[in-house]
Amino acid sequence: MLYTVRYTTKSIVTKYDGRGNKVGTYTDDVPVVITALPHITAMQYKDCDNFKIEPYFADPGRGEPAPRRTHAESSGRERTRAPTTKPAGKPSVNDAARTGDLAAAINGGA
Repeated sequence: MLYTVRYTTKSIVTKYDGRGNKVGTYTDDVPVVITALPHITAMQYKDCDNFKIEPYFADPGRGEPAPRRTHAESSGRERTRAPTTKPAGKPSVNDAARTGDLAAAINGGA
């Protein structure tokens, strides 16, 4: 069985004015709630202030998680990558005459 633990911690708050001068200091109680803990773990918080333990109940409004698909339930079609084409590289001077690329021949393949 799982449990919810509620307790408070003390936080020291220091206030400053617009110029950065300290105005005051006070302690503030900060409530802490931890849910779905096993009993052994929940009892580790028993020394905290205002300790309270209660049974944990899952939120009924959340519903069931969506079912996961497996490979056996797939639609049957295979996903393949689109064929890749090599990008045209810089034409070399040797290929310039064969391809008729005058710009490559003039610029020296650069």
